[in-house]
Amino acid sequence: MTLHARSKNSPLLLLVFLTGFTAAFLYSFALYPSVGGSLRADLDPDLYASLGRNILAGKGLAFSSEEGPTVFRGPFYPGFIAFSLLLTAGWFPGGLWLTQSLLHGLTCLMVFFVSGKLWNRRAAFAGAFAYALYPGILWHVPRFWNEILLSFLMMCLLFLGLTFLEKPSPAKAIGMGIVLASLCLTKAIFLPFIVFIPGVLTVIGSRRTLKYVFLLIFVALILIAPWSVRNYRLTGKFIPVHTGMGGNLKRGNLIAGKFLRHPFSYRDLNEITDPEMNRIKKSVQGTRLEREFEIDSLMKASALRDIRQDPSLLLRKAATAGTMFWFLGDTPAKTAVLLLLRLPILVLFVWAAFMGLRGGQAGHRLAVFIVIFFWLLHLSFAPMARLSVPLLPLLMVYASRVVYLIPSERKKSPC
Repeated sequence: MTLHARSKNSPLLLLVFLTGFTAAFLYSFALYPSVGGSLRADLDPDLYASLGRNILAGKGLAFSSEEGPTVFRGPFYPGFIAFSLLLTAGWFPGGLWLTQSLLHGLTCLMVFFVSGKLWNRRAAFAGAFAYALYPGILWHVPRFWNEILLSFLMMCLLFLGLTFLEKPSPAKAIGMGIVLASLCLTKAIFLPFIVFIPGVLTVIGSRRTLKYVFLLIFVALILIAPWSVRNYRLTGKFIPVHTGMGGNLKRGNLIAGKFLRHPFSYRDLNEITDPEMNRIKKSVQGTRLEREFEIDSLMKASALRDIRQDPSLLLRKAATAGTMFWFLGDTPAKTAVLLLLRLPILVLFVWAAFMGLRGGQAGHRLAVFIVIFFWLLHLSFAPMARLSVPLLPLLMVYASRVVYLIPSERKKSPC
């Protein structure tokens, strides 16, 4: 971006940020309190707020001070909650609503910057404003889930990756390593990105890329390592970030076998698979830490045993999970709304991604890889549509390219 272009765009960039922030702020403070209860949109279903408040109180990552520390969650999002409450003098839940609204505004800016690199200035503003007002993302802003944070971090990762492909440097490699570590410490499913993102950069980038990708990997691992050491000291087991994969694998097996009974309701699928999940959980005794690790191990062993007994389960599981990831909501009504909101975006993404890849630009290969790889990582589990939220800003980058019919031959304007 040239100095002249930056100066020219500054008022509009401020407008992009304020549009996203204001939309998120108004939804959180004005609309959500009146509709959250009737729509069963629970504020903190995964107890992240409890973790954040205990961190702020100096009790560490713990669901409750009586039970002691946990290894069931990563530390980054609870730490973000604690920091939000610290900045707002403990204002709850308003403090987190405010910071997540700010994050949404910043993600709108990242949509602008990424779209500007992949397409042009007109597409950048179209994508940024569309994302700012997209109902499918505003719905998540006031909820204490990590998807709003992950959306911002994933766009930062892609933006740094695009600039790295243009001109590799140690600073950009370090920046990507920091973002990758932040993603992993939020959710362990991002751990494979530490290997595959540098691999993709090496394949599609220039020769200069290779000497910096090891720095990227080193930075990510060195930032994750202290948390892995913490987990080992607590449990005597190697847990890179958190447990939970075993339960997700087992739930995925169970849902794959019962999916057609409730194909439009994640809540109903959970209810009919809960008895088996609870049976395994109740078979384990001990402290919270002992139970978390042992339950995870038993769930994993049970899930692998299911697959050995019926290998076709893998195909059925991939088919159901691959669809659930994009569309499945708590109830049939929510699933219908998600279909209406998501299907056009996905179709437009596929169309625009094909055009981008056909043009041969390395940045499109990286962007499309991130979408596909993140989707593939969820095929072994039982993902609801919420888990695809971190991809929505990137999907919007591509969808807006088609909607505004910007010719691919047109020279990109500097952003």
